[in-house]
Amino acid sequence: MTVRHSPAEVAVPYRQLGSFLPGEGVGGAGVHWNGQQWRALPEDLRIRSHYEERYGKRFIPADMTIQDFGVSYDELETHFDHFEKVCGVSGKAGNLRG
Repeated sequence: MTVRHSPAEVAVPYRQLGSFLPGEGVGGAGVHWNGQQWRALPEDLRIRSHYEERYGKRFIPADMTIQDFGVSYDELETHFDHFEKVCGVSGKAGNLRG
């Protein structure tokens, strides 16, 4: 693992872990402790319908309890947006300076 503070610097080994904790094992530390937050996709909230539309009703076994959420992505989008701003994980994606 290496670090540099600008594109002009040479990447050097990261020697001391502080606020940056790489994920290990199965705990998800890389996501949880490093401020990464992903929104649910619209398909995640209507998972049963999505799979039935894509693969047919017989794809999901009869005894499987998979179901759609009771709310849609569109209903939750403003809440997702607010949460991301409050938690400081929102922003414009991509290369901001070219």
